[in-house]
Amino acid sequence: MITFTVPGVPQGKGRPRVGTVSGRARVFTPAKTVAYENLIAHAAQQAMAGRPLIDGPVSCSIAIDAPIPASWSKRKQAAALAGELMPTTKPDLDNVVKAILDGCNGVAWRDDVQVVDLAVRKRYGATPGVRVMITAVGATPAWPHRCAYLPDMGYVVWRDVFEGRMECSIDVAVRAHKVAVFVCGSEAAEYCEHRNTEAQRAA
Repeated sequence: MITFTVPGVPQGKGRPRVGTVSGRARVFTPAKTVAYENLIAHAAQQAMAGRPLIDGPVSCSIAIDAPIPASWSKRKQAAALAGELMPTTKPDLDNVVKAILDGCNGVAWRDDVQVVDLAVRKRYGATPGVRVMITAVGATPAWPHRCAYLPDMGYVVWRDVFEGRMECSIDVAVRAHKVAVFVCGSEAAEYCEHRNTEAQRAA
């Protein structure tokens, strides 16, 4: 699993432009889109940290954090952060997704045709950007630091990534008699089920 954040105001993939070169029609990707996809590729490359490209099917989760208008009142801004107001403005969610997937081509995976599971959410955020999580489908989950073991319950998880932040303190959550794990819920559950099964066999 890899996670990374594309900083800045989220941008959608622009439509190709038609131009003329030496009297012949040519199709160009807008410069703004090229720059944004390069930014995505850079963030993904840093997260890959030299690992090889994912070859098989991929699950991708994308959280789009839209900027809150500075002209809004403090009360309205607070409502936006609380999820009471939704960003029903540009860029379109699907265009942002297309930019993210294309930007990861040749960096995280070979081609975005490999993406078989996709979860997307668009909300206002205190810091604009796009948070991305990529997991190889079928890979053995390995996030013990994101799960917690309780003597009377075994390995347990709490909620899905898009119900909160991507990271939180497991220790604090356990002290509050809750367990938080901010990864794809189904895969986190799979990991915990796997560990609990191992524990049962060992017993």
